[in-house]
Amino acid sequence: MVIMAFFAAIDLGTTVVVAFSLGKRDRRRARVATRQSLVIMTLFAVLLATLIHHFGEQIIDFVAGDATTEVKALALTYLELTVLSYPAAAITLIGSGALRGAGNTKIPLLINGSLNILNIIISGILIYGLFSWPGLGFVGAGLGLTILVILAQLQFCGCWRLVLILR
Repeated sequence: MVIMAFFAAIDLGTTVVVAFSLGKRDRRRARVATRQSLVIMTLFAVLLATLIHHFGEQIIDFVAGDATTEVKALALTYLELTVLSYPAAAITLIGSGALRGAGNTKIPLLINGSLNILNIIISGILIYGLFSWPGLGFVGAGLGLTILVILAQLQFCGCWRLVLILR
């Protein structure tokens, strides 16, 4: 939760700087701010993912405290699956913030809204299964979230308006 709050703070800062720069008709400054945010957040997310991957057990022990070994193992599995999506989440948030700052709120709304609906469907299938396939249970929750965050990142990277801002 703290990690996503940090990501959201950088996202908001990107939105403000892009909006301010474009308001002053300084496209170059908007591009530079977007690039800087993308690079900083992606590097931070990769570093964070690496640290969490290496110290995941200690993090779970600290957070879970007196939980059973089975619960801690499930939590570690979920953490290791979702941490793979941190770089993609950073790119998605910065892309969304840059587009909002440029005055385009529709594309982030459509991408994020549709992916939330898809997350419910895909994660539900991965958790509980479909027809005769029994599903993956707890692992399906982490896998579904990771897949959808990466899909969101791909959609933002494919968005032509974001490419125009980054040029």
